[in-house]
Amino acid sequence: MSVVQISFEEGQANLDWLGLCQAFDHGHELPRAEISDTFLYRGGDTLLNRSAWIDGLGLAVKCATVFPDNPKNNRPMINGGVSLFSDETGALAALVDFHLVTKWKTAGDSLCAALKLARPESKRILIVGAGTVGHSLRAAYGAGFPDAEFLIWNRTATTAEAFAAKYPNDGLWKMGTPTERTEAEARVRGASCPTYKEGTQIQQLIQSSTYWSEDVRYNRDLIRVSAAKN
Repeated sequence: MSVVQISFEEGQANLDWLGLCQAFDHGHELPRAEISDTFLYRGGDTLLNRSAWIDGLGLAVKCATVFPDNPKNNRPMINGGVSLFSDETGALAALVDFHLVTKWKTAGDSLCAALKLARPESKRILIVGAGTVGHSLRAAYGAGFPDAEFLIWNRTATTAEAFAAKYPNDGLWKMGTPTERTEAEARVRGASCPTYKEGTQIQQLIQSSTYWSEDVRYNRDLIRVSAAKN
C-alpha cells in the first residue's frame, strides 16, 4: 500500500487561494459531509478528533493536541495530523501536515465566503488579531481582493506594528488610527447594537472547544450585517 505524504513545504508550494476556493465550491456540490467531534482530556491537555465523510469523495480525520504548557519549553501549543482514507476501500490514502490544513482551510473558508457575500468593489479590509490566523487571512484576502487597502488591529499595538512591518512592499498596510482601533475593539467585543454601514461583512473565527462541541458549523458562520443606512 502506497501512502502519499504531503508536507507543509510541499503544500505551500502547490496551493493558491483562488484555486482552493474553486475546490471548496466543487466540494459543496457533493453530498453534505457527515461530521463528528470527540474530545479526550488529561488535566489541561486536550485531544480533539474531528472526523468527516463525504460520500463519493472520501474520509478525513484531523487529530489536534492542545498542550498549554508547551510554550514554556519553546514548543508549539497545538500539534496534530490529518489522515485521508479511500471512500471505496477505507484504506489510508494520505497523511497531510496538520498546520498546512489548519492554515489553508481556516483562511480559505473565510475568503470563499467573502468572495460570495462581500461587495466586489470592497476597498478596505480590517483584520482583527495579529497572530498566525491573521497572517493567513492577509495572504488569502490579498489574493481575493488585490486592490484593497488593509488595516490591522490588535489588542497589543506593538504586535500589530510588527505584523504590518512584514508587508512593506505592497504599500497597502497601515495602522488604523486610534479612533478606528477603538471602534474595532468595541464592535468585536459585542456591543449590544453596533452600527455598521449596509453591506458590511463580519467574519468571526472561533477557536474554542466549547463552540466546537456545541455546533461545529458555528466555527464557519459568516454574519451579514444589514444595518440601517447611515
